[in-house]
Amino acid sequence: MDGSFSQLQARQFSFDPAVPEAAHVVIEIPLAGIDAGYGEANAELTKSEWLNTGAHPVAKFESSKVEALGANRYAVTGQLSIKGKTREVTAPFTFSVKGSTGIFDGVLSFSRADFAIGEGQWRDAGIVANEIQVKFRVVAGQ
Repeated sequence: MDGSFSQLQARQFSFDPAVPEAAHVVIEIPLAGIDAGYGEANAELTKSEWLNTGAHPVAKFESSKVEALGANRYAVTGQLSIKGKTREVTAPFTFSVKGSTGIFDGVLSFSRADFAIGEGQWRDAGIVANEIQVKFRVVAGQ
């Protein structure tokens, strides 16, 4: 299933490709803004078995380290918090510049079970895959 979020709030965002290790980002995503493609799925995902948006309305990522991998490729590591659970994750990304705009493209992969997403009958990875991939594109102007 593909989905998207209607909002992303960068509480802190600093990145200089000349000094990537000094980068820091804090991003919050209001989970009620999920769009899984149709209303019934969106409503289901807000329930306690899934994202439990009533009790945990926001997912948060805060970086702890950014590493240069070469050729405009980087990896950001930090704490991802969803549904009251926090785990360390790493996301590879590329950085490019177009005019005065920086563009970050990457993929964050994690196991939904680590965050209790899909509880009860939905816990079985044979029914719903355990791996979640969040593809992101962040466009930052100066």
